[in-house]
Amino acid sequence: METDSILLSAFDERWKKFRAQHKACRMEFTDEAVHDLRVTSRRLLAVLGLAKVLVPHPRVRKARQIIKQMIEDLNELRDVQVMLVETSENIEMMPELKPFRKFLKKREAKLMRAAYKRIKQNGLSELSKRIGKIRESLEKEEQASPQFNERLLEAAHNAYALAEQAYGQVDPLQASSIHRLRLAFKKFRYLVEMIHPLVKDFPIGNFENMHKYQGMMGNIQDAEVFLNSFLEYVKEHSPQTDTENVTQFCNARLKSLIVDFMENKGEVFTFWNFDKPQNEEHKNESLHHTSRNRSGGRKPKVRGGQPAPADRKGEGQDEENRPGIMGDGNTDGPDLEQPGSAGNGDGKNTGE
Repeated sequence: METDSILLSAFDERWKKFRAQHKACRMEFTDEAVHDLRVTSRRLLAVLGLAKVLVPHPRVRKARQIIKQMIEDLNELRDVQVMLVETSENIEMMPELKPFRKFLKKREAKLMRAAYKRIKQNGLSELSKRIGKIRESLEKEEQASPQFNERLLEAAHNAYALAEQAYGQVDPLQASSIHRLRLAFKKFRYLVEMIHPLVKDFPIGNFENMHKYQGMMGNIQDAEVFLNSFLEYVKEHSPQTDTENVTQFCNARLKSLIVDFMENKGEVFTFWNFDKPQNEEHKNESLHHTSRNRSGGRKPKVRGGQPAPADRKGEGQDEENRPGIMGDGNTDGPDLEQPGSAGNGDGKNTGE
C-alpha cells in the first residue's frame, strides 16, 4: 500500500517481507530460510513495539506475543547452527570437538523437524487480522496527531538514552553488561532504521557502522554460548572428555573479542548526534546534552551472520542471552520505545 507516512511505509514493508519469508519457510525449510524468517520477525516486532507506544491496545500486545513465540521457537536452532560452524572451523585443531559436533548435528536435525512442523501448522490468518486493525489504528492516530513525527523522534531519543545508560554500565569483566548494551542498542538501531528520514542530513553510513558495532557484541555472546554449551554437553554426555584445550581456546577468544569491543565501544556516540525535539512550552529552554566520548579506534571485526545486515527500511537480527543450547531465552524486556523514563537498569538480559 503506497503511503507518504514514514511509519506506515516501514510497517507495510516489514509486514510484506515477513509474510513472504513465512511462506518461503513453509515451502522449503532451509538454514537460509530460517535465518531470513528470524530477521523479518525481529524487524516486524520492532515496528509493533513502536505501535504499542503510539496506539496502546491489547491487539498490539497479542500480535507481539505471536511474533515473539515464532522467534523463540527458532532461538535454539540458530544457536546450534552457529556452533556447528564454529566446530567445523576448529575441529582439526581441537579433535575433542568431534563428539560435540556429532551431538550438534543430531540436535539440529531434531530442532529443524520441530520448527518446520510448527511453521506448517501455524498460519497467519489470526495475525493478519490483528495487523490490519493495528495499521488502521496507526493511520487514524497519525491523521489526528499534528506532532506525530515528533513522537517518533522522541521514541528514538528515548531508545538512545537507554543505550547511553547501558554504555555507562559496561564492565569488561562482566560480559553480561555488554549484553545489556547490545540489547538496548539493538532496539535503538531498529527504531533509527524506521524513522531516519525524519532527521535532516542523516548519515547513511551509520547503518553499516551500527551493524558492525552490534556485531562485535554479538560475537561475544556467541563465544559465551559456545563455551557454555560445550561444557554442558561434556557434563551430561561425555564427562571423561578433557575440556582444558577447548576451554583455553574459548576463553582466549572471548577475551580478545571483549578487548576489541572495548577499544571501539565509544563509537556508540557517533550514531545519534541530533537535538531532542522540544515541546512547545519548553522550546526556549536550553537542552542538556550528555558528555560524549567520541573515540572510535579501528573498524570492528564482525563474524558473518551476526547480526543481520543493515537495512534502511528497518530490519535486524540478533539473539537473547542464553547460557547454552538448553537455555531458555526470555524475549520479554523493557520497552525502549516508550517515551518517558530511560529505564531502571535492572540488568536483565532480555530483549527483542
